[in-house]
Amino acid sequence: MLTKTSAWSTIRQLTLCFAVLPLFGAVEPIVDIRSRLSNAAATAVIPCAVEGGVVNLAAASAQDPPGFYLEDDSGGIFVVQPESGVPVMIGHRARVYGNCVQSSSSRAEMRAYRVELLPGNMTPLKPRRLFPYEARNPDWQSTLAEVDGIVSDIQRHGDFEFIWLRDTNPFRAAFRIGDQGPITSRLEPGMRVILRGIVAPQEDSSELPRPHQLVLRSGDDLVIVDAPVGSSRQVVYVFLSLAVLAGVWIISLRRAVQERTRELKEALRKAEESSRMKSSFVANMSHEIRTPLNAIIGFSDLLLDGAQGEQKRVLDTIRVSANTLLAVINDVLDFSKIESGKLDMAFEAVSPQSVVEDALDVVSPAALQKGLDIGYLSEPNVPSRVVTDPARLRQVLMNLLTNAVKFTDAGQVSLTLRAEPEVDGRVCLSFAVKDSGIGIPGEKLSRLFQPFQQLDSSARRRHGGTGLGLVISRHLIRLMNGDLFVGSTPGKGSTFTASISCEIAEAAPVSIGLPAAAFALEIDRPWSRAIAESLLAQANARIVPAVEASILLADRPPAVADLRPGRRWIELSPQIRARTTHAGHTVVALPLKPAALAAACRAEPAVQPDAKAAVKPPSTLRILVADDNAVNVKVVTSLLSRLGHPAEIATNGVEVLAAMDKQPFDLVFLDIQMPEMDGLEAARRIREQQHLRSRPWLVALTANAMSSDREECLAAGMNDHVPKPIGLKQLAAALERAEHGLQTANTAPARSLGASAGGL
Repeated sequence: MLTKTSAWSTIRQLTLCFAVLPLFGAVEPIVDIRSRLSNAAATAVIPCAVEGGVVNLAAASAQDPPGFYLEDDSGGIFVVQPESGVPVMIGHRARVYGNCVQSSSSRAEMRAYRVELLPGNMTPLKPRRLFPYEARNPDWQSTLAEVDGIVSDIQRHGDFEFIWLRDTNPFRAAFRIGDQGPITSRLEPGMRVILRGIVAPQEDSSELPRPHQLVLRSGDDLVIVDAPVGSSRQVVYVFLSLAVLAGVWIISLRRAVQERTRELKEALRKAEESSRMKSSFVANMSHEIRTPLNAIIGFSDLLLDGAQGEQKRVLDTIRVSANTLLAVINDVLDFSKIESGKLDMAFEAVSPQSVVEDALDVVSPAALQKGLDIGYLSEPNVPSRVVTDPARLRQVLMNLLTNAVKFTDAGQVSLTLRAEPEVDGRVCLSFAVKDSGIGIPGEKLSRLFQPFQQLDSSARRRHGGTGLGLVISRHLIRLMNGDLFVGSTPGKGSTFTASISCEIAEAAPVSIGLPAAAFALEIDRPWSRAIAESLLAQANARIVPAVEASILLADRPPAVADLRPGRRWIELSPQIRARTTHAGHTVVALPLKPAALAAACRAEPAVQPDAKAAVKPPSTLRILVADDNAVNVKVVTSLLSRLGHPAEIATNGVEVLAAMDKQPFDLVFLDIQMPEMDGLEAARRIREQQHLRSRPWLVALTANAMSSDREECLAAGMNDHVPKPIGLKQLAAALERAEHGLQTANTAPARSLGASAGGL
């Protein structure tokens, strides 16, 4: 046992050693030394030490100085042993002190000045498995390696035998002939062999950098794996073996494919069931929400006609809120249709300018209320009629314009319509909606077309929405053979461009119809002025100073001095106000439209008709409304009464048939979900009777708004499908279609059901 004095002495010695050691900087990991030597000059000398390495091979080359190869887990190095050093053998563990250098043969060497053998001999480390091209790399120098390859040649020079392996760059192994004699007598070119040995520089190579070879230590380092193929029988055997293996593999693969197919079919069945349940849920929720909305929107329309002041403002707010809720329901319904692949398109010939104007009519009131300059400009080469889906195109434009107005507080919202001719009578139409709003950061552009994503999802966001509008719009545009693109600069605004490819129905340019007169412009709104200048340029009209003009366009009312005989003053106003206009003064509502401008240039101010004299003649249509919901019946009958059409009432399909037995009807509104007999069954019963094949005109007035619901109604014998909620405009449009259909039925032979439905 150590005494207290000797223990303190040992501690002081250790402390002194740790204090002095950093001054010498002698001990470093071998891997760090080799890494540093690979880029160092040949004369660089670095003090180093290795402890615990295992001797793999004594010097095997005649050119090598006395020494041995030492290796640990970090790598290997060649140790030049002093003449008075202790003898070492394979498996010895050693502690070596010396200087690390890079020799003239580009090999890391250690010039040892002291070698100490450690107790506990070890077997050589496990060889590193390398490919021939890897073994040529200097990074593996002085390490024990194992190389697998095909023999290409066998050579003997002096005391060495060389085995060349096939590779992109030939690789060789060297064996020094000694007491064991040659080891290559068993080898033939074409054999597959495994060679084990030390990676060392190839001294006799002239390549730069110098390649490395494998130095074999004994005959045991050569292992023959396969003999070369020497006969056709062996070739046949190999091919038969491969065929058997391929057959087994194919059988296993078929079983795996069959199992995977069963799993995929089951997953597909579950996905279809889940999609069906989701679609059913969305349809049911849409039906339940549309039913009360029908009363809210319908009665709001009725009350707004006679409301004044604060009552009118409150009712208008109710109607706008209800329409906003309806838009959300429609977005969710459209997204459900997209996911289930049931979103249908109805292509027909239509004027692209009229579609744009319809979309602007809906959006412009909100824009003008915010003081925005809004309008559209159509280039001269745009065809007058193209074949597309007008309803879906209008939906896309309304979505883009609504977003532009929502995110723009000042400035303008512009829509530019351009056309680029294509082959085979087609044209590419581009609808560019540009605003001067807040813009979109570049990192958030990728989220625009992802469902249920908002650019600002915080609780303090100013603008709401479902995050479905742009997703639905891009899908609709792609169904119309086009795409939707966006460009934006934060703080300066955004531009959304919807491009569609469609057939040309009528290539004639749209005629502006302006008179041959001299025009003057006094318009402060930049975009409205640009639209007016473009329309005048397309009509080849002359623009002159105000004193010389016969027609003056301005965005302000005229003063008394501005009105004079022979000149017309056309005022562009955000809202046509009820006021007295003088002779030669006409008010045109913004956004500016070509037809409205042409009419204002040619016609005198319209005389307001006498409200008492404008009495509409009583309706001759005999109408029956069938619905089991008392509120919905009240809404529809009140709207019909406001439009001048009295109606009879039924609460189910049985009462409808009974009423038709008592008297004929021209038009029947049928709800789908009714007790005792629903609307579909009632329609089938009516069409089964020969004298009721073409009359009455059957209209499905229902909260079921899916495209499959419409198809089901038409297949049952109905002529039209009007989804709830319904207002005065929608009901008036349905009555107009019914009157037209009934007139056509009276002047034509009895038509089939498909012809009646197809006329919608």
